Amino acid sequence: MKRLLTTLVILTGLIGSAGNVWADAQSDFNKAWEAYLDGDFTEAVKWYRKSAQQGDAEAQSGLGWSYSNGLGVTQDYAEALKWFRKAAEQGDDGAQFSLGWHYENGWGVSQDYAEAAKWFRKAAEQGDDGAQRALSNLGDLKIKFAQKWIDQCLFDEIEKITGPETKKIVEKHCSQKIENKSLDWLARNVD
Repeated sequence: MKRLLTTLVILTGLIGSAGNVWADAQSDFNKAWEAYLDGDFTEAVKWYRKSAQQGDAEAQSGLGWSYSNGLGVTQDYAEALKWFRKAAEQGDDGAQFSLGWHYENGWGVSQDYAEAAKWFRKAAEQGDDGAQRALSNLGDLKIKFAQKWIDQCLFDEIEKITGPETKKIVEKHCSQKIENKSLDWLARNVD
Protein backbone atom coordinates (compact mmCIF):
# COMPACT_ATOMS: atom_id res chain seq x y z
CA MET A 1 0.00 0.00 0.00
CA LYS A 2 2.81 2.36 0.89
CA ARG A 3 4.51 1.57 -2.43
CA LEU A 4 1.25 2.28 -4.32
CA LEU A 5 0.87 5.66 -2.62
CA THR A 6 4.47 6.55 -3.35
CA THR A 7 3.97 5.64 -7.02
CA LEU A 8 0.80 7.73 -7.23
CA VAL A 9 2.53 10.73 -5.66
CA ILE A 10 5.44 10.43 -8.13
CA LEU A 11 3.11 10.06 -11.13
CA THR A 12 1.00 13.01 -10.01
CA GLY A 13 4.16 15.11 -9.76
CA LEU A 14 5.33 14.01 -13.22
CA ILE A 15 1.97 14.75 -14.80
CA GLY A 16 1.85 18.13 -13.11
CA SER A 17 5.37 19.02 -14.19
CA ALA A 18 4.62 17.95 -17.78
CA GLY A 19 1.73 20.41 -17.79
CA ASN A 20 4.05 23.12 -16.50
CA VAL A 21 6.57 22.38 -19.26
CA TRP A 22 3.84 22.73 -21.88
CA ALA A 23 2.62 25.96 -20.30
CA ASP A 24 6.19 27.31 -20.23
CA ALA A 25 6.71 26.35 -23.89
CA GLN A 26 3.43 28.03 -24.87
CA SER A 27 4.31 31.15 -22.89
CA ASP A 28 7.73 31.27 -24.57
CA PHE A 29 6.12 30.83 -27.99
CA ASN A 30 3.71 33.70 -27.27
CA LYS A 31 6.67 35.93 -26.34
CA ALA A 32 8.42 34.92 -29.56
CA TRP A 33 5.34 35.70 -31.65
CA GLU A 34 4.91 39.11 -30.03
CA ALA A 35 8.57 39.95 -30.67
CA TYR A 36 8.23 38.74 -34.27
CA LEU A 37 5.16 40.94 -34.82
CA ASP A 38 7.06 43.89 -33.32
CA GLY A 39 9.89 43.29 -35.81
CA ASP A 40 12.38 42.31 -33.08
CA PHE A 41 13.57 39.16 -34.80
CA THR A 42 16.57 38.60 -32.53
CA GLU A 43 14.27 38.56 -29.51
CA ALA A 44 11.81 36.34 -31.37
CA VAL A 45 14.56 33.80 -32.11
CA LYS A 46 15.54 33.77 -28.43
CA TRP A 47 12.00 32.81 -27.39
CA TYR A 48 11.37 30.52 -30.35
CA ARG A 49 14.52 28.59 -29.44
CA LYS A 50 13.54 28.28 -25.79
CA SER A 51 10.09 27.00 -26.70
CA ALA A 52 11.37 24.82 -29.55
CA GLN A 53 13.83 23.08 -27.26
CA GLN A 54 10.86 22.14 -25.08
CA GLY A 55 9.28 20.42 -28.09
CA ASP A 56 6.78 23.05 -29.21
CA ALA A 57 6.16 22.36 -32.93
CA GLU A 58 4.99 25.91 -33.74
CA ALA A 59 8.13 27.33 -32.18
CA GLN A 60 10.28 24.81 -34.06
CA SER A 61 8.61 25.91 -37.28
CA GLY A 62 9.11 29.57 -36.35
CA LEU A 63 12.77 28.94 -35.65
CA GLY A 64 13.08 27.16 -38.99
CA TRP A 65 11.44 30.15 -40.70
CA SER A 66 13.86 32.50 -38.97
CA TYR A 67 16.90 30.51 -40.14
CA SER A 68 15.50 30.03 -43.64
CA ASN A 69 14.95 33.76 -44.08
CA GLY A 70 17.82 35.13 -41.97
CA LEU A 71 15.49 36.88 -39.52
CA GLY A 72 17.31 37.53 -36.24
CA VAL A 73 20.00 35.02 -37.19
CA THR A 74 22.37 34.42 -40.08
CA GLN A 75 20.55 32.59 -42.86
CA ASP A 76 21.33 28.89 -42.52
CA TYR A 77 19.29 26.41 -44.56
CA ALA A 78 20.73 23.38 -42.78
CA GLU A 79 19.62 24.74 -39.41
CA ALA A 80 16.25 25.73 -40.88
CA LEU A 81 15.72 22.21 -42.21
CA LYS A 82 16.61 20.71 -38.83
CA TRP A 83 13.88 22.73 -37.09
CA PHE A 84 11.33 22.35 -39.89
CA ARG A 85 11.82 18.58 -39.81
CA LYS A 86 11.29 18.41 -36.03
CA ALA A 87 8.04 20.35 -36.36
CA ALA A 88 6.92 18.50 -39.50
CA GLU A 89 7.38 15.14 -37.83
CA GLN A 90 4.99 16.36 -35.11
CA GLY A 91 2.43 17.14 -37.80
CA ASP A 92 2.91 20.91 -38.15
CA ASP A 93 1.50 21.66 -41.62
CA GLY A 94 3.44 24.92 -41.98
CA ALA A 95 6.71 23.10 -41.37
CA GLN A 96 5.68 20.32 -43.76
CA PHE A 97 4.98 22.93 -46.44
CA SER A 98 8.32 24.62 -45.75
CA LEU A 99 10.20 21.33 -46.05
CA GLY A 100 8.49 20.73 -49.37
CA TRP A 101 9.45 24.21 -50.52
CA HIS A 102 13.11 23.65 -49.59
CA TYR A 103 13.21 20.33 -51.44
CA GLU A 104 11.47 21.77 -54.49
CA ASN A 105 13.94 24.63 -54.71
CA GLY A 106 17.08 22.83 -53.51
CA TRP A 107 17.61 25.14 -50.54
CA GLY A 108 20.00 23.40 -48.16
CA VAL A 109 19.32 20.02 -49.80
CA SER A 110 19.61 18.49 -53.22
CA GLN A 111 16.59 19.41 -55.32
CA ASP A 112 14.18 16.49 -55.01
CA TYR A 113 10.66 16.78 -56.39
CA ALA A 114 9.59 13.45 -54.94
CA GLU A 115 10.55 14.54 -51.43
CA ALA A 116 8.91 17.92 -52.05
CA ALA A 117 5.70 16.20 -53.12
CA LYS A 118 5.78 13.99 -50.01
CA TRP A 119 5.90 16.98 -47.65
CA PHE A 120 3.47 19.09 -49.69
CA ARG A 121 1.03 16.17 -49.66
CA LYS A 122 1.24 15.84 -45.86
CA ALA A 123 0.49 19.55 -45.45
CA ALA A 124 -2.23 19.51 -48.12
CA GLU A 125 -3.98 16.63 -46.36
CA GLN A 126 -4.34 18.97 -43.38
CA GLY A 127 -5.93 21.62 -45.58
CA ASP A 128 -2.88 23.82 -46.20
CA ASP A 129 -3.83 25.89 -49.29
CA GLY A 130 -0.23 26.72 -50.15
CA ALA A 131 0.68 23.05 -50.18
CA GLN A 132 -2.29 22.25 -52.39
CA ARG A 133 -1.14 24.89 -54.90
CA ALA A 134 2.44 23.60 -54.68
CA LEU A 135 1.26 20.08 -55.54
CA SER A 136 -0.55 21.52 -58.54
CA ASN A 137 2.65 23.29 -59.61
CA LEU A 138 4.53 20.01 -59.31
CA GLY A 139 1.92 18.62 -61.71
CA ASP A 140 3.00 21.31 -64.17
CA LEU A 141 6.58 20.12 -63.66
CA LYS A 142 5.47 16.60 -64.62
CA ILE A 143 4.36 17.99 -67.98
CA LYS A 144 7.68 19.77 -68.45
CA PHE A 145 9.52 16.58 -67.51
CA ALA A 146 7.53 14.56 -70.05
CA GLN A 147 8.32 17.19 -72.69
CA LYS A 148 12.01 16.88 -71.85
CA TRP A 149 11.79 13.12 -72.50
CA ILE A 150 9.99 13.75 -75.78
CA ASP A 151 12.65 16.18 -76.93
CA GLN A 152 15.50 13.87 -75.91
CA CYS A 153 13.88 10.85 -77.53
CA LEU A 154 13.26 12.70 -80.77
CA PHE A 155 16.82 13.97 -80.87
CA ASP A 156 18.27 10.49 -80.23
CA GLU A 157 16.07 8.79 -82.80
CA ILE A 158 16.48 11.42 -85.52
CA GLU A 159 20.26 11.05 -85.29
CA LYS A 160 19.89 7.30 -85.94
CA ILE A 161 17.22 7.31 -88.64
CA THR A 162 17.37 8.29 -92.29
CA GLY A 163 15.01 7.84 -95.21
CA PRO A 164 11.48 8.80 -96.26
CA GLU A 165 9.78 7.04 -93.34
CA THR A 166 11.71 9.00 -90.69
CA LYS A 167 8.67 10.69 -89.20
CA LYS A 168 6.70 7.46 -88.81
CA ILE A 169 9.68 5.62 -87.34
CA VAL A 170 10.47 8.42 -84.90
CA GLU A 171 6.86 8.56 -83.73
CA LYS A 172 6.73 4.78 -83.35
CA HIS A 173 9.97 4.49 -81.39
CA CYS A 174 9.48 7.58 -79.28
CA SER A 175 5.91 7.04 -78.20
CA GLN A 176 6.71 3.85 -76.29
CA LYS A 177 9.90 5.28 -74.72
CA ILE A 178 8.10 8.44 -73.70
CA GLU A 179 5.20 6.53 -72.21
CA ASN A 180 7.45 4.12 -70.29
CA LYS A 181 9.89 6.72 -68.94
CA SER A 182 7.28 9.34 -68.13
CA LEU A 183 4.96 6.89 -66.41
CA ASP A 184 7.85 5.36 -64.49
CA TRP A 185 9.03 8.77 -63.30
CA LEU A 186 5.51 9.84 -62.39
CA ALA A 187 4.85 6.64 -60.45
CA ARG A 188 8.03 7.10 -58.44
CA ASN A 189 7.75 10.81 -57.80
CA VAL A 190 4.21 12.14 -57.67
CA ASP A 191 1.08 10.27 -56.71
